[in-house]
Amino acid sequence: MRKRLALFAALAAVALLALTGCSAGGSSSDPEHVDSFAIDYTIAGDGLVHAVETIKYDFGSTPDRHGIQRFLESHFTHSATQDRVYEYSNIRVSSPTGASALFSTARQEDLLIQVGNQNATVGGKQTYIVSYDVRGALNDTKTSEDTALEEFYWNATGTEWP
Repeated sequence: MRKRLALFAALAAVALLALTGCSAGGSSSDPEHVDSFAIDYTIAGDGLVHAVETIKYDFGSTPDRHGIQRFLESHFTHSATQDRVYEYSNIRVSSPTGASALFSTARQEDLLIQVGNQNATVGGKQTYIVSYDVRGALNDTKTSEDTALEEFYWNATGTEWP
């Protein structure tokens, strides 16, 4: 797989995470790549995390593409005896640039959100908005005998996105 994607992460006050991808441009043999990837997180009082991802994707000169795949982590190994399982709900996809926002989900090792229309191809620069809720993403951390806090520690890109 082509790996010309460099992502830079910045997490500000647990409310905004922005990642940017860069690649060489200008020729007609440009590979597809992510132009930018930003996520807004809102954490409710009950621990539910609402995420809104804005993915600006350039299909370059890659022919016969139908859309994108987005993998979301489904579990995290908390300790040698504990795994945390993330529960996703209210998944929605839209595209302000007019790309197909049809999507399907599948459980593999992670949650796969496949965006696009299998009966139509897409090209050029497209923007996708993917939103979802996730339960189970907060860590309960005891800092002392009397003090505990909740920590939002999240792998925004996951491990399956090249």
